[in-house]
Amino acid sequence: MKYGLKESSMVILFLFILIFLPLLLLIVITPYSLILVPIWASGMMPPLWLFINYRYLKIAPEEFRIKDNYVGVVITSTNLELHQYRFIYGSGILLLIEYLKRKNQPFKLLKNFDKAKFKEMIDDKKCNGMYILGHGLRHGLRISKDEVCFYCEFKDAPKKDFIIQLHCNHLKGKSLADFLHAKEDFPTDKKRYDIENRKYFLEKLKQDFNIDTFNIFSDFIKFQIKNILRS
Repeated sequence: MKYGLKESSMVILFLFILIFLPLLLLIVITPYSLILVPIWASGMMPPLWLFINYRYLKIAPEEFRIKDNYVGVVITSTNLELHQYRFIYGSGILLLIEYLKRKNQPFKLLKNFDKAKFKEMIDDKKCNGMYILGHGLRHGLRISKDEVCFYCEFKDAPKKDFIIQLHCNHLKGKSLADFLHAKEDFPTDKKRYDIENRKYFLEKLKQDFNIDTFNIFSDFIKFQIKNILRS
């Protein structure tokens, strides 16, 4: 079937409204947060948010201002089943990393998970705290479709100041914080959902930098989105 000029123009207009206009609003217009934030905060994750965090992790620095002590950030972004990545990217990797950068907190980012590097980070006395984002249970971290790295393997590692397990903590057992005698910030003994992680990051941003939910896009994320789309 052949289309005339009028029909072709309608198709182009439809594609613009469906694809390019939302992106333009996201980058340029500040008041869009009045529409997007309630959807975002409710747990209904727009695919664009997942893509932004996926791209952000690709370009995020693996080390930031490390001179002596640092915190470790572990993201299990490899070797999992496809549907499991929604939780990881939906949690808001961008929020966590940019929060640490705003604090001028030295960190080391393990984004291509490797068990040997994970152990090296835990055993490093200069690593005084850890954020662990992925899938798991109270007693371990899932590192592939068929393998769980159990935290009891690290019971003799150096103590940490804090451990934040940003993954499910159900099925009982001891956490990594228990084994390393660390403060367990943001604790739970239940399953974890990505909206809970986002709310935790937002609370930290509000508490430390007075950035509230309705300004998070215009004051904090928009600049990073532009960098991601340029990369």
